[in-house]
Amino acid sequence: MIPLRVILALILLVTSSHSFSDTHYITLIQKEKTTDILVDTLREQADIEFELYEPFRRETVQVRGLMLHTLLSQYFDPYPTTIRLTAHDDYKSTLNDWDKANWVLITHENGRELGLRQQGPIRLLEKDYTGRDPENLRHFNDWVWMIKSIEAVQ
Repeated sequence: MIPLRVILALILLVTSSHSFSDTHYITLIQKEKTTDILVDTLREQADIEFELYEPFRRETVQVRGLMLHTLLSQYFDPYPTTIRLTAHDDYKSTLNDWDKANWVLITHENGRELGLRQQGPIRLLEKDYTGRDPENLRHFNDWVWMIKSIEAVQ
């Protein structure tokens, strides 16, 4: 007879590995077309690196990633003016007529790949938030952590 704690441990292992496997890719959605992109592919494409004061943690970090508009240009036709981002915790944010030159999908922080514990594997933030007080976190409601999907809204 298998002890109950072994059965519970196996159940936990199976369910946690399933949710972990979902973090290996993000999904792009446009109309009926769905495309899964490996996070490792995005990490390889990460060609933007800069230092940023991270207002949620109140510290300066070195980040690396890729421009959001670059990714969307590769996969969306027509190019969307409105997108909806969904996180692994089901948080949703919608960007309308957003500044293409400012939004970055972050894949690395301080030289390390982002995982769920670091609010990854993919984060969306702005390169430049000049004119906004970083102490007022309401100015950063469009920043999304743990991105699961990006959907073009028509």
